[in-house]
Amino acid sequence: MGTNNYRYILVDGKGSEFEIKPEDLLFQKELHSDIYAFDENLTLDANVHLFNAHFNSNKELLENLIHLYNENHLPLNPDDYMCVKLISKEMVNSYGLPIYYSGSEENKGNLLVPIIYKSDLDQADFVSNSSSNENAFYDSDLIEPDALTFFEKIPAPEYLNNNTFYNNEYNYLLNCFKKKFNTIYAAERNQGREVRLQDINGKFIPYNGADISNILFNTVSVEPQSAIKKGKVEQAVFSKYFPRGSFFYRLMLDVMIMSKRVYLVNNGKCTFDQVFSSPRITERNFIYSKDEIKKLNQQDEMYKDQERVLSDVFDDVYNATINTKTDEENLQEFINRVNANFDGVRPSYIPKETEEDMLPFRYKEVEEDKTPEDYYSIEDYYFNNEIRKAIELGDDDSSSYSDFDERHDRNR
Repeated sequence: MGTNNYRYILVDGKGSEFEIKPEDLLFQKELHSDIYAFDENLTLDANVHLFNAHFNSNKELLENLIHLYNENHLPLNPDDYMCVKLISKEMVNSYGLPIYYSGSEENKGNLLVPIIYKSDLDQADFVSNSSSNENAFYDSDLIEPDALTFFEKIPAPEYLNNNTFYNNEYNYLLNCFKKKFNTIYAAERNQGREVRLQDINGKFIPYNGADISNILFNTVSVEPQSAIKKGKVEQAVFSKYFPRGSFFYRLMLDVMIMSKRVYLVNNGKCTFDQVFSSPRITERNFIYSKDEIKKLNQQDEMYKDQERVLSDVFDDVYNATINTKTDEENLQEFINRVNANFDGVRPSYIPKETEEDMLPFRYKEVEEDKTPEDYYSIEDYYFNNEIRKAIELGDDDSSSYSDFDERHDRNR
């Protein structure tokens, strides 16, 4: 029935897992027409993706998955689980997908597979060679995609040249196809045949100049030289190793649809590499739907704002504690910092200003029989408060006794 060994993994609030296999979801559909069920006429692989595409969110998928599972097993409570993930076993990770880290020995080395929702199919309408953009994604694309189904979804070169995100996506897909070409090359060479690429006219072309179309439809296997004259050239070798509905076609189509999800969620303000560079970003986009990701991103921004506010409050409290130290403590800390960073003989401290230097006027040598008015102008009196106060206090013999008075006393 199925070849990709898909597994649904239900995760609860504590991170514990519960595994559901696709074969656990088979039951008599006609008995429950109101339930989305697996189609007995399709493979388990096709049923997995078609079932996922009936729902708009991970929560809807989770609830219906448990509802379907409960028909033949001990009942599970949907409220006990946070999300559902889809994994698949692959011997070699040639796609740059994240590895699913699991405590289960059976699931070690599984790849995390994108979940494609109904909302993704509604939105994933790539610009194609058709100016009217008729090549939208449909449910039928999910059942058993083949080379032609896949190729029809690739955006036109004109569109790729004007869109960095999808140009990087195309380069990623091309790189995956080249890896598969190398797999075919090794397998055919092991059997004594040579794998080559041709153009539409049958002329051999270099591997480095190949695009996805060349690899899909023009990979041929050539017999040894003695047999070439007899015309023993096998066409369409790529489809022989990767038939209709294979994991490779299935996954490449998922990557294209999921890329549209990521692009729409971020309003085009993201790079394709972000999908496959950060495990956190990758897992989020592989699991949740477009609307769910938007809500999660909004929560992230809210948490960041809260962290910034708390950080500012902490800084204010910290600075306030610093200012509660006494002048002696602050002075001693300053001296310690200076001494800690100083080598050699320490210079003696010479103050730059004395108290006299800081006064708004300068003392002058007082001559006998002269009053303060003789030393200061009328302008000083009216425009300098310190001088005016000194003069006024000098007039009041009962409240002040100046140096000028003391000298007069001594003379007397």
